[in-house]
Amino acid sequence: MTTPPVRPRALTAQATALAVSLMDRAGASGRLPAADVKVGTPMEAVGDTSGTHLFPFGASGEVDVTPYLLVHSLPLTCEAVRVPDGEVGAGAWRVELDRPIADYIASGALREFSVVD
Repeated sequence: MTTPPVRPRALTAQATALAVSLMDRAGASGRLPAADVKVGTPMEAVGDTSGTHLFPFGASGEVDVTPYLLVHSLPLTCEAVRVPDGEVGAGAWRVELDRPIADYIASGALREFSVVD
């Protein structure tokens, strides 16, 4: 098993802030095509890879997360949505995938990385 690449926390947070601001400007309806989530956006998953939701890095509000870098564009069957109240990451954006996260890792669309301070 290979070691995930390392990214500085400050750079990762800066990239996430840019991605979230772009989604905020584009998404008055609270829904966007996943194509609006740019390649290179740092994301995070809560739970294991059987899940189908990704959050912009740091946006889930959870501590136990796995960070991923979006390496390829997502299919049109996915979309970015505002998280409803009462759910993990409420008020933030999340990407709803059409398949489990594990499938996107296996296809090379998501790549795990480590964050350093």
